[in-house]
Amino acid sequence: LDPFLGSGTTGIAAHLEGFRFIGVERDADYIKIAEARIRFWQQHGEDTLRIVAEAKTAVRERETI
Repeated sequence: LDPFLGSGTTGIAAHLEGFRFIGVERDADYIKIAEARIRFWQQHGEDTLRIVAEAKTAVRERETI
């Protein structure tokens, strides 16, 4: 149980470790962010680390052009 869900980091960690998870958040914007982040990790699992690293590299390359 995470009483302050925020951006969903605890939910992601719980998913990766195989735990069930309940998150509570009062700000609707944070709920949307957390849902999207947790869903992304559920779909891509450990591959997410590679995907995020590649995206950050692409952003840095675009910024240097």
